[in-house]
Amino acid sequence: MRVYSALIGLSLIWGMSFVFIKWLLDPVGAWGTVFLRCSAAVLILLPFLWIRRGAS
Repeated sequence: MRVYSALIGLSLIWGMSFVFIKWLLDPVGAWGTVFLRCSAAVLILLPFLWIRRGAS
């Protein structure tokens, strides 16, 4: 069951990225979409980097 829940979670993350691109493309344009996606990735991944760096 854990494998299926991980698969469903990954499917939602992957699929929603296309929905967010569609929603953002008209209001902010292509470069704005790229900037917002990269900024979101930094905000999500930075805490993991801090935790990992503190553990070593």
